[in-house]
Amino acid sequence: MAASSTESITIADTQEKVFQIIHVDRLSAIQWKIPCYPILTMEFARVHFKQGSEIGDGFIQKAVAADLNQGEYLCTSHCHIEMEGKKYTVLRKLQPKERAVPLPFMTIC
Repeated sequence: MAASSTESITIADTQEKVFQIIHVDRLSAIQWKIPCYPILTMEFARVHFKQGSEIGDGFIQKAVAADLNQGEYLCTSHCHIEMEGKKYTVLRKLQPKERAVPLPFMTIC
């Protein structure tokens, strides 16, 4: 899936939220061009997560997807992007709540 620079983005949310990672599709490769800087393309992997009682569909930086395990994470920065008419949550900064793998900082949005 590739997204053009006409896709939308919301401002990053830095409010801490708990996400439970349910599944990481490590073989997925989603290309997204940042609307305000269309010469830069980000590569994501798809993740499925639970936040409270809601199940969500989102993305994580492809480079860190192999190290992401199922479990609870404290997300300190995320944003929403829209691709092909569907809204996705980009989990930008995750910290493990217990025995999950820490992820490096990712800057987009």
